Amino acid sequence: MAAACAAPPRDANAVPLVVTLDDGVADSQVVPVEVNGRAAWLALDTGSELSFLFRGPGDPEFLESAGAVWIGDECLWLPAYGDDGIGVEWFDGKPILGVLGLDFFLPRGEIDYPGGRVVAYRSGPVPNARDLPGLPLRVADGVARVTVAIDGGELELAFDTGAHDTILLGVDAQPGDEEMAVQTADGAVALVFAGRATVTLPGEPPRSVPVMRAQEIPYLAWLVDELDLDGLLGLTSIGFRRVVFDGDRLRLGPRADHSARFSRR
Repeated sequence: MAAACAAPPRDANAVPLVVTLDDGVADSQVVPVEVNGRAAWLALDTGSELSFLFRGPGDPEFLESAGAVWIGDECLWLPAYGDDGIGVEWFDGKPILGVLGLDFFLPRGEIDYPGGRVVAYRSGPVPNARDLPGLPLRVADGVARVTVAIDGGELELAFDTGAHDTILLGVDAQPGDEEMAVQTADGAVALVFAGRATVTLPGEPPRSVPVMRAQEIPYLAWLVDELDLDGLLGLTSIGFRRVVFDGDRLRLGPRADHSARFSRR
């Protein structure tokens, strides 16, 4: 059965990326796949170490090899796991059956939001990337760790396409912040302080972006306690652009004007 999932090796695997927009950046983010012969989507989330399928009702907590998944030119046997609270969602008439995680983009890959595609490079350098400015990147413990200048200081954050806004942990509220309740992926509710901060990306002027501040969010406590990170780097800090995983750099193309091609659904 595994042989039926074999595919010839290729230098690059480019897959369409479909997004909706919110606050000028990607909101829903899905790639088309075929799961056990069924047309479906995987949701893009670099906050997940692995690509995986959602387990079904009554399934064991973890299945090492749950389904044959065609992603572009590659066929992979993906594991299945997930929280009991995760149900199948639908997008444009097809189910979202799992997650496309960080492993797809390593050792080299890109998320091209303006170009509407994700690409995994299996050999050779990423085309037209070496001249792009980049953030220091270190992949460790299944997390893409980037060093970012925020409010004049350097913070080490996890780059997470599943995070809309940047989340700063272990910090107090700043003047002008507003207290609000947010629901985390485990279904719990956490209190945060929503405000703004100044992010400075390489080769660009400082920019004011929305952030959430909290001393602690239980669902994310492991980022601080186990990995000594300062929080999550979200999409409103990055902007709508080409993002390249390239060794020890997260390279950033120029921010794009998407208004002519995309609209919020």
